[in-house]
This record gives sequence, C-alpha cells and structure tokens, in this order.
Amino acid sequence: MRSGRSSLVAACSGYFFVLLDVTIVNVALARIARDLGSSTEGLQWVVDAYALVLASLMLSTGNLADLYGRRRVFSLGLAGFGVASLICGLASGTGMLVAGRVLQGVAAAAVLPTSLAIVGHAFPGQGERARAIGFWAGVGSLALIAGPVLGGLLVDGLGWRAIFLLNVPLSAAALLLTHAAVEESSDPAREGVDVRGQLFGAGFLALAVFALIEGRRFGWGSPEIAAAAALAAAALAGFVAAERAARRPMLDLRYFRQRGFSAANLGAA
Repeated sequence: MRSGRSSLVAACSGYFFVLLDVTIVNVALARIARDLGSSTEGLQWVVDAYALVLASLMLSTGNLADLYGRRRVFSLGLAGFGVASLICGLASGTGMLVAGRVLQGVAAAAVLPTSLAIVGHAFPGQGERARAIGFWAGVGSLALIAGPVLGGLLVDGLGWRAIFLLNVPLSAAALLLTHAAVEESSDPAREGVDVRGQLFGAGFLALAVFALIEGRRFGWGSPEIAAAAALAAAALAGFVAAERAARRPMLDLRYFRQRGFSAANLGAA
C-alpha cells in the first residue's frame, strides 16, 4: 500500500495551487488592463470566471470522482489545469484570457473536492484522518494568503503572464507525484450526477454574477439586467425544488438545518 503521507502531499500540492489562483490574479489586474486593453467588466470576468465555474461544478465533479476513480479525475484535473494556465499565459486578448480562466475553473473543480477524497481514503483511521484533513485545510488557507504576496513578486519580477505560466510546471510535478503516490479509489455505490440540480445551480450563479458585473455597463435598470436578475431568481427556485425532489441531491438542503453547518457556510461567505 502506498504511503498515506505521500498521498497527502500529492493531494495538497494540487489543492494549493488551485486555491492560489483564486487570489493571485488580483494583483496583476492593472498590468493586464494595460497590456490587453481590458475594460473594468473584462477584468471582473478575468477574476470571477474562474471562481464561478469552480463553484458551479465542484459538487458534481466530486460525484464523478467517486464513480470513475478519484486518482483518475484528480489527474485529469491537474493536466487540464496546466493546459488552461498555458492558454492564460499566452493570451493575446481579454476574451482568450477569460476563456482560459473558464477552463481553469473546470479543471480546478476536478481537483479541489477530489483532493479531500484522496486524503480521506489514504487515512482510514478516525484520528489520523482528522489530523490529515486539518493539514489539508491549513494548506488551503495558506494558499489564499500567499496568492497576493507571490503574485506581487511574480508580476514585478517577470510580468503578469508568469502567474499563469508558473502553474504549468507545478501541474506537471503534481501529476507525476500523484501517479507515484496515490492509490486509485472509488465508490461504485454512488449514483450519477444530479443533472437538474447542476443545471439550475450553475444557471443561478452565472446569471447572478452576470447581473452584478454587467450592471454598470448596461445600467442597473436596463432590460438585460432585469431579465438576468429575474432568471437568476427563477433558477434558484428551480434549484431548491430540484434538490428537494431528488433522491440523491447534489446539495442536500437538510444540512442547513444544522446550526453548525449553516454558521460555517455563512462565515465562509
């Protein structure tokens, strides 16, 4: 059996730079705007496209990892993240950069929840699993804090493209470590993806973010923003209805009845 510590290092390596990209881009926005001629709205999409796609797909990719193999999905996510980062680093315009960020978000959604599943499988004992998950959570917090600092150093020293190109060798190294250290695991008893919940949830987030970002350009009372806000509300209602009706929901709404769960999510928000 492969070492649990090696699996922990492999899982945390991918988890670290996936969360690093949530904050590292912020310090590069002025340089990106200067080089690519990006508008304020364009820069907001550069930041938020990544987080939007990551948040929309994270729960479903976790289910796919349980079904088809956690190491397999984690490895695909790492490889995809490296390719998407290369696209971002070579972007010749804001549209190409945003497209690369969307692809980064898809890949990150495969890495983030799967990294935790890999840690849980590598440490079957309750006590050692708790310590390993605590370390995993600490790595995530460190990544969010390190993003602006490392981003500032890279942007000042090498330019804004370096914050994306750095991910290419990091992804390759994490991929090699994963194949050397992580055992394949799955949960065949899990059912498939909650498609209705996924569509409604992603639709709500996309429409709400669109309204918030583009409100300044179209006007807050414009038909476009009013329609986006109305559709976002309808999608949210559809999501709640779909999750209540689903036998295996993507997000079990009953968890929110637990005070600790609701408080933790409120604090995170």
